[in-house]
Amino acid sequence: RARTWEFQSLIKTNFITGNKKLLNSFNRAMTTAVKKKDSSEIKKEIIEMRKKISPPSSSHLNIIDIKKSRGGIADIEFALHYYILCNPSLLSKCRGKSIPSIIDKVEDLKLAGKIKQTIKKNFIFLKELEIINQIVFNKNTSKLAKDILKPGILTKLFNKKVPVDIKRELSRVIKSNIKLYSDIFHED
Repeated sequence: RARTWEFQSLIKTNFITGNKKLLNSFNRAMTTAVKKKDSSEIKKEIIEMRKKISPPSSSHLNIIDIKKSRGGIADIEFALHYYILCNPSLLSKCRGKSIPSIIDKVEDLKLAGKIKQTIKKNFIFLKELEIINQIVFNKNTSKLAKDILKPGILTKLFNKKVPVDIKRELSRVIKSNIKLYSDIFHED
């Protein structure tokens, strides 16, 4: 019996080459298996998983892991994956798609337009910040460099006048993502 995290991983897989019949058979089997899972079980497993990956002290903007800290990329992915797994008919539409693509293309995603666009903007902001952080500071982690909010290249790359704007935007995005996650999973 597959665990929720295994299904979440399969959502991200993309068919490149091979036997299409086998792929279609696999997709049907995956959809059937997901249909057997109860939404409360999916929710419980995602909440447990989030607790396991969250850094011990991820509050405020002192040191933040863009992926794993509360309000980070993982919260957006968990929310969308939860919705997809609770609606197995979406699996084939979402499989192998990027998060922004899932938000854009899946009409069945029952989120108001403004919320969808906010989630998309938040995801793109965090992803860009993560990539720039890795390139500029030569890091292979999603943890922000200590100097990231100081005056310099990031301020220019994000077209913000002062680093406080980036810090303010990061704070806004994190709070928005925490609210999204909390609204879905009823956690504080």
